[in-house]
Amino acid sequence: MESSSSQLRHEVVHQTVSLKDDQNKRYAITIAVFILLVLLAMLVFYLRDGTVPKSLSPFEFIILGLASLRLIRLFTYDQIMRVVRDLFVETKEFTREDGEAMVLRTRYRNGGKRSLADLFACPWCMGVWVSFFVVFLYFLIPGMRYLVLILALAGVASGIQIIMNGVGSKAEFFKRENNLHN
Repeated sequence: MESSSSQLRHEVVHQTVSLKDDQNKRYAITIAVFILLVLLAMLVFYLRDGTVPKSLSPFEFIILGLASLRLIRLFTYDQIMRVVRDLFVETKEFTREDGEAMVLRTRYRNGGKRSLADLFACPWCMGVWVSFFVVFLYFLIPGMRYLVLILALAGVASGIQIIMNGVGSKAEFFKRENNLHN
């Protein structure tokens, strides 16, 4: 007869393997969807133009990269897009003892919402998807060039702000350290 602790360990291991299998399935589906979208995009261009876009100028490459960078940050970090990220997590509001309202956000254990929550939490993962859509729309819709340029400039401005925040924090640190030693 199996002891209860041995049985519990077996259940925990089985549950862990089951969750890992689900995660691998979600990743495989995500990769398959991405590949399918790339193929569909190529088909759209081929049907429209008789060819697919083949090259970018160095300027276009930099502009598209900066626009993608800005959108990645927007979707994964910026407060304004929290409402979109919250669509894919469970939220529970509560009040702390000091009266401050708090929101607990928990990812679903599995399924499509879990996959999207993982995507929105990972800037590297989001980067692949955002870059695809930026490039696709850039070549598909001529007016997108203006939006891409605006996003690129916003990306540069965000980068400068992040650098300046780091410089300011470092300066404040050295200032406090200097005051402690004088």
